[in-house]
Amino acid sequence: MTAQQETKAVKAALREAGIAAAVDHGKGTAALWLHINIGGGQQFGEHDKDAAGFCTPYRCRRCAPMLAIQAESLQIAQQVTGRHGEYQGRINVLMQGPIDQPTRTVQLYKGVRQ
Repeated sequence: MTAQQETKAVKAALREAGIAAAVDHGKGTAALWLHINIGGGQQFGEHDKDAAGFCTPYRCRRCAPMLAIQAESLQIAQQVTGRHGEYQGRINVLMQGPIDQPTRTVQLYKGVRQ
């Protein structure tokens, strides 16, 4: 499978699962890496911070659902590409920037905000 075919297949599988993501391959020495960006989770509101001003990702209303989506995205990409092993098969799932998440994702994790 070429890099372009792999990118299209992963993007289609994520879209079918209801996950909006930007998918591409690295450049230069990172050309073998598959990059998936699921966005920053703005639809889940603000981070829950402790007294020191930090959030605990698995307890935060914004981070917890995004970590679940990140894990699901990695699993889908591994199934589609057959990549496994070192560094999750050289698949990098980022949570950066404003990428619109579909309704399914918001509904799936809506209970986390309540």
